[in-house]
Amino acid sequence: MIGGGSSDTRDVLKLFTQRASQSQPNQYVGYGYWQHDTLTAQIQNASFNVFTYGFPTPTANVPRTGTAGWDIDLFGIALISGYAPYGLEGTGDFNVDFMTGEFAALADTKMLNLTTYEYQPTVYPFTAVGRLGSGNAFSGTALVIGPAGGMSGTIDGRFFGPNAEEIGATIVAYPQHMNPGPNESNGFVGAITGTRDPSVAPVNLNLTKLQQDLTSTGKTVHFAAGKSPGTFFSLGANAIFEGFDQTVTIAKNGQISFSASGRPGLNSTFTDLERVEQTSRFTTYRKTIDNLPTTLAMYRPGSGNTEIALSYASFGHWTTSVSEPGGEERFDRQYFLYGLPTPVNMLATRTGSARYEGIVVGAGALSDANPFEVGGKSMFNFDFTMLKYTGALDLDRLNPDGSVASSLGRWVIDGIMPGGIPYGGSLTGPTSFISGGGIQPVFFGPKSEELAAQFIIAPIGGIGTDGKPLPGTLWVAGVALAKQITP
Repeated sequence: MIGGGSSDTRDVLKLFTQRASQSQPNQYVGYGYWQHDTLTAQIQNASFNVFTYGFPTPTANVPRTGTAGWDIDLFGIALISGYAPYGLEGTGDFNVDFMTGEFAALADTKMLNLTTYEYQPTVYPFTAVGRLGSGNAFSGTALVIGPAGGMSGTIDGRFFGPNAEEIGATIVAYPQHMNPGPNESNGFVGAITGTRDPSVAPVNLNLTKLQQDLTSTGKTVHFAAGKSPGTFFSLGANAIFEGFDQTVTIAKNGQISFSASGRPGLNSTFTDLERVEQTSRFTTYRKTIDNLPTTLAMYRPGSGNTEIALSYASFGHWTTSVSEPGGEERFDRQYFLYGLPTPVNMLATRTGSARYEGIVVGAGALSDANPFEVGGKSMFNFDFTMLKYTGALDLDRLNPDGSVASSLGRWVIDGIMPGGIPYGGSLTGPTSFISGGGIQPVFFGPKSEELAAQFIIAPIGGIGTDGKPLPGTLWVAGVALAKQITP
């Protein structure tokens, strides 16, 4: 420790190589802070600067393939107007996929009141996500929980040691409720240092190379149709947001398991033995469940998909086609999402605007209730300042071979997003259709690089005097997938 200054000022410099959770000090990286205090009218004003130092890894020695983990310690100080100064400390893991250049950090932290020197009993999470640079550096976004709630900001660090044996990074974050912009007298500064540890459990950073089993839970959207209107459904078809949750687990070995409370037909497991087809777009499985011939199609992420290459978001759908008594056909399909959703607290940190573009995949029927495949393009504009979003789905009816049979027009999107989280929006189509719809976007990826949205279109009225659907009736259920094309 080094101290100095006049009677009204004090400067303190502290350097550390010892981590609180370890018996041995770091070999290649340390951290420190410089505290500058001034005393005015018996009121102390303090400022802190936190930094890391040491022996950075030569760029040529930073791995470019494989994955690795580091156990980390976090140290920092939060100064928030109206609150006593707090220290934050904790331990956790730092995971890197060198091939894709992605990293994620997670630590459990506790807060120490620096006035009373009492610890808060609650354990709070620290999270950070981002990408590696071209040299030995990495940077991204960070979320810290402090005395006044969530604080969001940046993390910047480097690898240290001859072969990236250790890491060090600094964090700067500001209260999320402060608008506009950060206030230099409020916020958090801190650092993490860590040592490479093969026992650190790997985490999933993308869909293309799972490090552990992936489980996603969410709603489905359901399309159903009967070839004779009124036989199975009052209007011959239906498109709805289902009320139950479905859980899908994708194992590292490729096995896919489903569970859904109250829906025994959606509780099943698929293995390579049931796989019947694989294209650049879908991997398709087929088996009989509860005496129903069932097809499962899983949309393929990664660069091999020539339609849209996704890393964090995807979907699948169940399909059954059943012959009813009297020769009538019943077609059922349910669409579900899976992947790596953007942490909700990270969405609250976004500002400005962003545009996403992509595709549409679905199933539909017109007033004759004969089902067909639906394709098209999707576009979304998100305004994180005004907390709203707009966009459009350009829908096409497809032939059995995938070619476009006819246009179903442009369906305009309008929705709100309190706290940066999109709520369900509306879909308004051409006046030639007596139908309307709804859409529910979800962001995926550490920095919301991708999105997937379930949607439905269903008739508004549309029943003739004979009880059958009127011309212009349209049902569609499906998903829109999109990637961010502007920051």
